[in-house]
Amino acid sequence: MSTPETEEAPQPRKRPGRKPGKRRDPVPAPVDGDYQLLDIVNKQPGFEYFALSDFDRRKRGHQYEVERWTEDCAHPPWETFRPELRGQEVKVNGQLTLMRAPKAQVEARRKRERDGFRAQSAGIREANEGRGFGVNESFVNTHNIPVAGAY
Repeated sequence: MSTPETEEAPQPRKRPGRKPGKRRDPVPAPVDGDYQLLDIVNKQPGFEYFALSDFDRRKRGHQYEVERWTEDCAHPPWETFRPELRGQEVKVNGQLTLMRAPKAQVEARRKRERDGFRAQSAGIREANEGRGFGVNESFVNTHNIPVAGAY
């Protein structure tokens, strides 16, 4: 018969875990946020191509031209031209419609959006600086308000 001094306490079981080297981390996100680059063959020079859903087409489809099947149209590399597709819209993954726009038009729209954002942020900056807030490129510091001038 064993005494309490010689009896060893049971060791807790180790939790099973991943074996070293078996970790599956996701692929890092690209800097610009575009996870799936649009892979298109037969692109015409001077045009940018977009794949839009039906919802996006209702919102912004008027800015683009629908790409339709011809012998030399732009299309995903896994799709091949078949005579029964002639004149129909080019689909990407069977869901999205392939559309195009001239690069100059796309750049002009991006510039308008960028200028609008800069004007908006300049107005916010001026309003906050006028109230005595410290303004940085990325945030408004509300901790350095002069108390006498704040009220």
